[in-house]
Formats: sequence, structure tokens, C-alpha cells
Amino acid sequence: MRSLHVVRGTVQHGGADYAGKVNIGYVSALFQSLESLGIQQLYTTGGDRRVQLKRLLHSVVMAFLDLIEILVRAPESPERQKKLEDIRIVFINMHHLINEYRPVQARETVQLMLELQVRILFIYLINLLIIVL
Repeated sequence: MRSLHVVRGTVQHGGADYAGKVNIGYVSALFQSLESLGIQQLYTTGGDRRVQLKRLLHSVVMAFLDLIEILVRAPESPERQKKLEDIRIVFINMHHLINEYRPVQARETVQLMLELQVRILFIYLINLLIIVL
């Protein structure tokens, strides 16, 4: 079965509803980029999302260990706030990267649901033919 690109429905973004045919491939264009939000993007676009998420997770763990070291050495140090901000930016990047995957997940879910409906309809038609014949 070919992959689905156009779906009828409604997409909500920024308090506005976009109804009609929605090309799922372009839904991600509705999401704001991190740069437009004033947040540094720590991952490369177009790469493998799993690899990017693993790198970001590694960054969070390392930053957390650095934060613990700072807290042990000097709890009132200004480095603490900087490290907390670094961790916050990494988590925002992870969240944004996961949200970019949602249109792909939605397309695959719709495709699976349609395939299931086709199978059910096929079984129903076979049973109907058996009854008629």
C-alpha cells in the first residue's frame, strides 16, 4: 500500500483551526523552530532522530553530573545557574525533537487504521459471498 500524504481533518495551531485537506508532510511547518523561539538548537536537522536523542540524553547526564559536582564544591556558585540553564535547553531540544516526530507517527497510525479497515471489509465481503453462493 502506498504511503498516505493527504488527510481530511482539522489541525489546531496557535489558537486557529486549519480544516480540510491537510498534507501531513507539511504539518511540521506549523511548528515553530527553536531559533524563532530564541533557543539554541543543539541537534542537526535531517539526521537520525534516535541518534540525536541519544546524544542529547548523554548531554543531560553529563550536565547533571557537572551540576552535582558544582553543588558539592560550592552550592552558591553562579556556575550552578548556568548549568541548570544548560540542562533546561537540552530538555527543550529533546522535547522539540520528539514533537517533530508526531506527524510521522500520525501518518503511520492512519495508514495502519486504513489497512485494518480494508482487511475487515474484505473479510465481510468474503463472508457475504459465501452466504449468497
